[in-house]
Amino acid sequence: MNVKVENICKSFKDKKVLNNINLQICNASFFGIKGNSGCGKSTLLNIIGLLDKPDFGNLYFDDISINFKKQSKLAFYRGNKIGFIFQSYNLMPKLSVHENIMLPFLCLNKDRFDSSLFDKLIETFKIKELLYKQSDVLSGGEKQRVAAARALVTSPDLIICDEPTGNLDSNNARYMMELLRDICISEKKTIIMVTHSNEYDSFFDNFYSFGETI
Repeated sequence: MNVKVENICKSFKDKKVLNNINLQICNASFFGIKGNSGCGKSTLLNIIGLLDKPDFGNLYFDDISINFKKQSKLAFYRGNKIGFIFQSYNLMPKLSVHENIMLPFLCLNKDRFDSSLFDKLIETFKIKELLYKQSDVLSGGEKQRVAAARALVTSPDLIICDEPTGNLDSNNARYMMELLRDICISEKKTIIMVTHSNEYDSFFDNFYSFGETI
């Protein structure tokens, strides 16, 4: 999926968080959004992920303008075209790993379930032996891998990652970055990731840093 952000502005009360942000993100690229805490990274990511709307500006997916007033269309994109990986995992603690991964299909047509993709994801993320464990007994790295598998099980075109390495130790964080990079290349997915670190710059095809565009 190609993503274009055009003159996006967003304020909260009297504080302007985003001011005329412009981005062009190519299909099947790994794109980073960088900056210090409070600079507007997550706000921008939430707008691209259709979890929030801008005060001004336009967002395009594959040259199609997104109408933020059409809630049914936004829900369609969120459910069918976009996968989300959050820093806080957002797993259901008393459900098994298998049940957590399958959660998107409670809202989607179950005919969309692809068992071969499911099998590939649990092998890729090395979680096969965890499938029937409750998610609240997993380590942080295991939880993040389960959350990533859940985001990808619907085969979205766009994957939104909000600080997915933020709660991980350095080894697990690098492993997660390597997995995301491999998925971007092998599955031709567009991945947009927010980070406050410069450590992962080599993984990105391009990035936007608040204050400058690289």
